[in-house]
Amino acid sequence: MGTVAPSEEPGPAWRGRALILACSLLPWAAALPGPFLYDDYLYVVYHRFVSHPDVPSVLASPFVPGNPSQGLYRPLTILSYAADLRAWNLNPVGFHMTNLLLHAATAFLVAGLARALRLQRSAATLAGALFGAHAQHAEVVGWITGRSEILSTGFAILAILLWMRAGTARSLAWEAGAFLAFVLAVLSKETGVTAPALAFLVAAARGRIAWRRWFARAGACVLFLASWGALRILLFAPDDGNATAGSFLERLGPARDTSPTAEYTLLQRLGLLVPSQGYHLLRLLWPVRLSVVTQYPSPAEDPVAYWAGALLLGLAMALPPLLWLRGQYALCACAAWYWVAQAPTLNILPIGERFAERFLYLASAGVCVLGGAALSRGRTFRIVAILGLSLLASRHASVWGCWPRSREAPAGTPGNDTPPPQHRFWSEQVREKPGDTRPYAGLGVLWRFADGERAEHFLRKSLTINRNGYSLFFFAYIRDRRGEDPAVTCPILEASVRLIPQRMEAVAFLADLYDRLGRYEEALRLYAKVALTDPHFEDIHYHVARLILRQDADRALAYLTEVAHPRTEIPAPRAHCLRAALLWERGDRQAARGIVREALRSVDVKYPARTVEFRILAAADLVKRESLPLAEICLREAAALDPQKSQIPFNLGVVIAAQGEARREEAAVHLRRAVDLGYKVPPEVWDAAGLPRPGR
Repeated sequence: MGTVAPSEEPGPAWRGRALILACSLLPWAAALPGPFLYDDYLYVVYHRFVSHPDVPSVLASPFVPGNPSQGLYRPLTILSYAADLRAWNLNPVGFHMTNLLLHAATAFLVAGLARALRLQRSAATLAGALFGAHAQHAEVVGWITGRSEILSTGFAILAILLWMRAGTARSLAWEAGAFLAFVLAVLSKETGVTAPALAFLVAAARGRIAWRRWFARAGACVLFLASWGALRILLFAPDDGNATAGSFLERLGPARDTSPTAEYTLLQRLGLLVPSQGYHLLRLLWPVRLSVVTQYPSPAEDPVAYWAGALLLGLAMALPPLLWLRGQYALCACAAWYWVAQAPTLNILPIGERFAERFLYLASAGVCVLGGAALSRGRTFRIVAILGLSLLASRHASVWGCWPRSREAPAGTPGNDTPPPQHRFWSEQVREKPGDTRPYAGLGVLWRFADGERAEHFLRKSLTINRNGYSLFFFAYIRDRRGEDPAVTCPILEASVRLIPQRMEAVAFLADLYDRLGRYEEALRLYAKVALTDPHFEDIHYHVARLILRQDADRALAYLTEVAHPRTEIPAPRAHCLRAALLWERGDRQAARGIVREALRSVDVKYPARTVEFRILAAADLVKRESLPLAEICLREAAALDPQKSQIPFNLGVVIAAQGEARREEAAVHLRRAVDLGYKVPPEVWDAAGLPRPGR
């Protein structure tokens, strides 16, 4: 079945390439208008190395700088996002387009993999088309954060093809190219480490193995992986904080992984294979209902899905040896490919919870090659299969791209009652699994901006089923947004932090509540914990210094000088401005002006989409410290960047008027400019500034 040598099959190849390209692009076009979602903000929009790429720093930092507890190291993925940002700015359509093109390139590589296994051209074409249109790939192609899967899989298959070519051509150039592709696969995502084992599978299916050559390849790969592992140990080792906080902060370690499977025994981990791998195999063969919720069926909840998955699991384990005994070595390699590619996600080693449908991207390549070989014998069935997968893929892609295309307020935000993106996903999960807490929590998070009452309802339902830390965190957040007394919200958030101590957003939010309640010592301790765990957490050094300032101005200035200098890699513009205000109060006004201007330049580089927002915030902070000339600098730059924002000339006029009678006429010019832009200047502002009201 599908084992004819490539040279024996006549016919043009362009039709096959056109089919692969169409199946890889057309079904997923509906995802193009999709927005940034969920982790996209963490890994793309607000990632400091994406907006300010520095290759040495990217190579020497975790995927999320300052948060090594995730254990992720993917520098190539970060650099790809940085290239997109430079090409498309923050237009998500460009990022989605890149995902789509990379997915199409990977589909062609899958077709090349089938040819490397000496399958017919028709089988290879069908394998590439199946991979391109497979609806299981919705999360990878439709979600910008899924790019690490595409890059890692593409480079892994490219390394395999180059290794096969090197074995035929006996050239060191091909060997070097294959090794480089393997390195890039690992630097895109950790699952790329399986590439050498997968290449050995393909080589074994092709015939005789050149053991000496393979030992040399294995040695080179082991040396690289040893260096890669040593770098990971250095990056993810606990930091005592001396480098960022000196003697001012309590030594607090980084957050730890609290995955529910982290403490499982080996026997318990093996028991997870049935619900997890059975679920994944079922979705590969029947990708009708996909979801971002990784809730695996149990015999009690969904006996049909559970036992169907268990049956598929048994067949998948028995298929490789059966095909080997029948002499179908190429198909045997495809069947075994799934297990080798899934090895890092089987949870046999204590690496925490590693379940997600997107993890099947690399594993599905072998399954699609196997499917292509099977479909190459039946013309009618192959058309039905590819068309059906394409329609399913288009349906799933439309969910990821369901963001409104008009210029109205985005869905799920005030002013637009349209359900937020992913609302359909979570709603289907609520109907299918009403006893699961996560769909209700997801709906609550989605509606937190548009409809606080509805969001609170969903989160209450989630907490009724299971008192989990994430639902408590968002429940407290929504209650606070709706004006709840901080003293009432505080116990809810304290319970959340006890359950998810690694969630720095929750810790910082609790510190903010303590601050508002006057519990300054407790607030300082929690802010210090966040600063040590993630020194790049937004505004964290400003809050630490602000609370230290309540006790000792000299100590606060020393802290700011150490950790929040504009030339450091720590993005802390508000902390810079606070330092400038302290220097201004001490009479060092030239240095204060220089620090403010340098801080604003750093904002332009590190946060290009938020330059005006940061200048307004900095001005407000400086006004509180009565450093009015420094606030004027910030507001003048904000006015130059956004001359149509009426709030800016109003604030600028107030700040100038407060600096003395000599500048009243100048202040009046800015206040009138604010009126012309539609700002309603209160009468008392004109009176306080000693200026005549308009119309008098």
